[in-house]
Amino acid sequence: MSFRAQREGSIKRTVYVSDIEHNVTEEQLAALFTGYGHVLDCRICGDPHSRLRFPFVEFGDENSARATLNLGGTMLGSGKC
Repeated sequence: MSFRAQREGSIKRTVYVSDIEHNVTEEQLAALFTGYGHVLDCRICGDPHSRLRFPFVEFGDENSARATLNLGGTMLGSGKC
C-alpha cells in the first residue's frame, strides 16, 4: 500500500472533536469514543493552556468514525464534544 493510500485511509478513520474544555484529557476523550469502535489514537494538539486545542480521534475502521457523528452536542466533563 502506498503512503498516499495509507494517509487517505487514516483520514477517513479520523474524527475532529470541537469545543472541548481545557481540562478534558486524551484519556477521557478516548474513553468516550471507545464505545463506537477500536480507538487507534487520540490526540489533543495545540496549546494545552488555552482554548486553542485541536482533538483528533482515529479509529480502526471508517464505520466507527461515521458512527461518532451521533455524538454532536454530547457533554464531556463540563463541556461539549
